[in-house]
Amino acid sequence: MGKGPGLYSDIGKKARDLLYKDYQSDHKFTVTTYTSSGVAITSTGIKKGDLFLADISSQLKNKNITTDVKVDTNSNLLTTITIDEPAPGLKTIFSFKVPDQRSGKVELQYQHEHAGISTSLGFTANPIVNFLRCCWEQFCCPWD
Repeated sequence: MGKGPGLYSDIGKKARDLLYKDYQSDHKFTVTTYTSSGVAITSTGIKKGDLFLADISSQLKNKNITTDVKVDTNSNLLTTITIDEPAPGLKTIFSFKVPDQRSGKVELQYQHEHAGISTSLGFTANPIVNFLRCCWEQFCCPWD
């Protein structure tokens, strides 16, 4: 992505990850293996009391396209396709969950030297459109 202020949703992400990511009081194990063709396969299991939750995920990278597929213990299939730089500074993310018909979403992120813009569109009968922009020029945008 291009250099610039980044997106509003990324503010504080490193601090949140440091404090909360992978912090658990339950038993967890993760095994990751990589194939010679570049496919990463990860198996994760968590034991919460008497309940055992597991998922298997795979990630395939081919040039500027990354495909993530994850299956959990409830037989949900989560797929995310990320296309980096289809145009300069642009990132496109498609995601959907099967069997949830209302989970489809496409997100476009554009980062420029002075602004970061993100918009998303949900694939439902009544779609919700979110639009977020973040400017850096002394916290005000020239179009305000």
